[in-house]
Amino acid sequence: LSSLDYEPTKCRYGIGVVIMEFVDTTPTQKGGVFIPSEALMINGRTIEEQISGYQTLTVTGRGPLPKKITAETPDGRDGQRFIEAYYTTRSIVVAYQIIADTAEDLIAKYSQLATILGNNEFTFNFKDDPDWYYTGTVSATSDLPVGVLAGNGSFTITCSDPHSYSTTKSVSITNSGTVQDSCTSAKLIEIDYIPSETATTIAITNGNYKMSFSGATVNAGDMLTIDPINQVVRLNGTDKTAWLDFDSDFENFPALGNFAVSPNGRLAITYKKERT
Repeated sequence: LSSLDYEPTKCRYGIGVVIMEFVDTTPTQKGGVFIPSEALMINGRTIEEQISGYQTLTVTGRGPLPKKITAETPDGRDGQRFIEAYYTTRSIVVAYQIIADTAEDLIAKYSQLATILGNNEFTFNFKDDPDWYYTGTVSATSDLPVGVLAGNGSFTITCSDPHSYSTTKSVSITNSGTVQDSCTSAKLIEIDYIPSETATTIAITNGNYKMSFSGATVNAGDMLTIDPINQVVRLNGTDKTAWLDFDSDFENFPALGNFAVSPNGRLAITYKKERT
C-alpha cells in the first residue's frame, strides 16, 4: 500500500500502478449517470439528469444557522444587554464540474444551467432529503475556466426564508379540535371555513390567538378562505380582506394547537412542517 488519502467525500487507494477511486460509498445510478446523494433537485429532477457531463461536487449551507443578535452595551457594565435574536437569510453554495466535447457544447451546457437556475424564488430540495424543500434565488455564480473543455464552477442560492418545509398537510375539524404533529414548528398556509349556519360575525381561535371577521353575511355552505401568507381573505373566491377585524392576529396565527370557530362549522387547516 503506497498511499492512502482521505477527503470529505472521496477516498483513493494506490497499489503500485493500480488506482481505484470511489466518489461515494453508496453511489446512485440513474440512467447510467452517477448522481451524488446531495445532488440538487428542481421539480423532482437533478441537474445531472438534465445536463450530460454535469456533476455536483460539494454543497454547503444546509446546516444549522446562527442567529443575528441585537444587543446594547450599558455604560460601566461587562458584556451587553440582549434585546432580540432572529434568523436572517440562508446561502446554499453548490460547487460542480462540467465536462464537454467541444467549446460549443460547453457553452450550450452552461446556457442550459443558467436556464434551469434562472427563476426567482424557485423551490428546490436535495436527493438525500427529498421530503424537505427550500425556496431561493441564485444570487452569485462563478465562471468556468477559459480555454478548457472541463472545469469547476459554483453558484449560490440565497433563501430569503431560511427554513425548509415539508409538503403540505391538511386537517379537517368540525366546530373545534386539536391539530398535532411530530414537528415542533409549522407554517400555516391556509384556513378554509364553511359555516353550518348563517353568520354576520365570525371568530376563529387557537389558544390565545384570534382572527375575527365582521361587516357582511356569510351563508351556510359558503367558503371563507384565509391566506395568512399573502394576507388575503376570500369568500367563494371573491376578495373580502376588508372583513378582517383590526385586532386580529393575522400574521402570527399558529398552524398547530387547539382550534375553535364560532358559529359552528367545518375548518380545513393546511400547513407545512418547518425546519431550520
